[in-house]
Amino acid sequence: MRPDPTPDRKLRIGRALRLRGRFVHLHSIGEGRPVLLLHGCGSLGEEILGSLPPVEGIRWIAPDRPGYGYTEPIPDAGPRAAADWLADLIDVLGLAPVQVVAHSLAAGQALWLAATHPGKVRAVTLLAPLCRAPRGPVPVLGLLAMPGIGPLLRRRLLPHLMPLPGAQALASLIAPDAPPPLLRDGPLQHLLRDQALAATRAELRSLDTAMQRLPQVGCPVLAVTGGSDRIAPHGALLPWLKAVVPDLDLLEIADSGHDLHRSAPLRVLAAVLSQGEASRPRPPHPARRPEPTEPRAGWQDEDRAQ
Repeated sequence: MRPDPTPDRKLRIGRALRLRGRFVHLHSIGEGRPVLLLHGCGSLGEEILGSLPPVEGIRWIAPDRPGYGYTEPIPDAGPRAAADWLADLIDVLGLAPVQVVAHSLAAGQALWLAATHPGKVRAVTLLAPLCRAPRGPVPVLGLLAMPGIGPLLRRRLLPHLMPLPGAQALASLIAPDAPPPLLRDGPLQHLLRDQALAATRAELRSLDTAMQRLPQVGCPVLAVTGGSDRIAPHGALLPWLKAVVPDLDLLEIADSGHDLHRSAPLRVLAAVLSQGEASRPRPPHPARRPEPTEPRAGWQDEDRAQ
């Protein structure tokens, strides 16, 4: 399967590899201690990577998660299966033990990864963690992803409805944070592709059941929350999170919302670096050689270029 780039805006091209026979796209910047960045739903690796500056001694790795961007979907998009996929990616890239930074809906996958593959994870940093599925978006996503009518709605109706109502809805949800450039100016057609919608819908539908079955997490976990977050208000989440994560630290950024890595990047960066330095590393696992990818015109490895 070849990833088809959006016609109206080309996305940043990073590194290509194959995992379990499927195409994976990721960005990697810097050298040193590895930090795996996991974007939220409806986003891309380039978005969360772009919020954090290069840091000496740190290697940022930001994949497009399965179904998003140029990464092919996996059969099961639930947190447990996605955690196994991440564990394989960590092995292939030789990252263990790695610090994982997960935004929003990716929090469930990060916690399952830490709980079921403890030797691969030294610490987890959750940014505005969303560990309970909101009910509203699931039926809408199902309609937009439905064969036949879904593409028609996306191509014919949404372009006329989104500019004003979409911007207002986005601003209302993310407020007081400004919409990230990817969502504000980015390719709507790309973010609403069939596989991205299907991945988001599947993640939301499986989230509650999966998180109720989450084993206890043993590694250090830091939850960074926005005091004005309307998407994942921390008051409803933290009691449950404390029950399954005994070694939980909390940091609230009072004047931020759900996109706190954009609205308060320096404070988020300081928290990530501090937690990574304080966590106790575990013995590394040997890396596997990445499977070769097919040559693709215009594709290049960003590891050295940046």
